[in-house]
Amino acid sequence: MDHRHDGVSYSRGTFPLTSLVWFVLGAAILRALAVVAWGVFPGVGIFPRVARVLVPLCVAIGLVVLNERLLARDGFPRDVLGLALRRIGWFFAGGLVVVPIILTMAGALWLVLPFHWERGAMTWSQLGWQTAEYCAGNFAEELTFRGYLLIVLARHLGLMRALTIVALLFGAFHLPGLSGWAALKMICTTATWSFIFAAGYFLTGSIWMAVGLHVVGNVFLHHVVGMSGSAAIARPVFEGPWPTSYDPAFWVTMAVGVPVAAGASILMRRQPSLPFLRP
Repeated sequence: MDHRHDGVSYSRGTFPLTSLVWFVLGAAILRALAVVAWGVFPGVGIFPRVARVLVPLCVAIGLVVLNERLLARDGFPRDVLGLALRRIGWFFAGGLVVVPIILTMAGALWLVLPFHWERGAMTWSQLGWQTAEYCAGNFAEELTFRGYLLIVLARHLGLMRALTIVALLFGAFHLPGLSGWAALKMICTTATWSFIFAAGYFLTGSIWMAVGLHVVGNVFLHHVVGMSGSAAIARPVFEGPWPTSYDPAFWVTMAVGVPVAAGASILMRRQPSLPFLRP
């Protein structure tokens, strides 16, 4: 059946259930390999660090192959993911976009609970290794959640339904080890960022943009400005006690992130010809 989206005609065809099952199975197996690498190679020596980068990188390469083969099988255009090396500049563009968002969050938190930064415990070499790990791991996450899965759901279920489903799945993906209020907060924050990462891809036609948002966002938030409490180049020192009645970091994250995600969703809906809608 033919449908129209913002004046663009496209054919949805039959929902590719078999391809989707193969994708979920393949992605789950590859993810398990990455988890094994993180569990088998702990520590800070050169060998475990290299292993924690190379194994997830191989997983990401496997996901590239899985995505591209299934997308081609289901009739999507070549390089619909926009992964050509000539487009890698979008990775750095994603980094330039996400840093001001995180600084806005930090500024909003300062207004609620004043703090100043001091030198943290992380060294620059440790930051380099951590960045490499994030590059491999977050690249694989983007290929899992903003690749074939999101593209196919968007074509057959519509943009907003697909974005919502994938956002909830992305939130659930981060739940192991959490329960109760902590789990709910994790779903809310990661689902919000899922919309932002998806916008990075759909508005540029290159998943490099989503990877840049994801990688630089994680590195800057956790290990540069230390806003999550992890070892970082800088660490915030709060001038008063952390509230026990509410979590200011969570509410600040949502207060800044939700409007950004909403604005990104509006821009995606207005995009005249999104990659996943092309027949």
